[in-house]
Amino acid sequence: MQPRVPRVALFADTFHEVNGAANVLRRLVDFARKHHFPLACIRAGEKTNSWQDGSVQVMEFARGRLSVAVDCELRYDPMFWLNTRLLRNRLKEFRPDVIHVTGGNDVSQLGFLLAIS
Repeated sequence: MQPRVPRVALFADTFHEVNGAANVLRRLVDFARKHHFPLACIRAGEKTNSWQDGSVQVMEFARGRLSVAVDCELRYDPMFWLNTRLLRNRLKEFRPDVIHVTGGNDVSQLGFLLAIS
């Protein structure tokens, strides 16, 4: 009997940007997909959208007009928390065993909030 693989909700502060952390997170998502591990990848994107890619559920949320540059590509949106209700409902459907936050930016702050509530 094989052990049950935990269902992981990954809150990725960086994903589409060109940096080492984003590269590692993209590789982690690819690994989960290739090995059929259940993963929900929550991240910022150009528009709010969600889709299923094999065992990986992707949830992208657009940052708003109030977002500010943190560095050359990474942004912070103080209004990102407006996605809380929608994301809480989607996480209930996904049923994660683990919520993994990757930093202290807007996406991970929302993940932390949902992990403790």
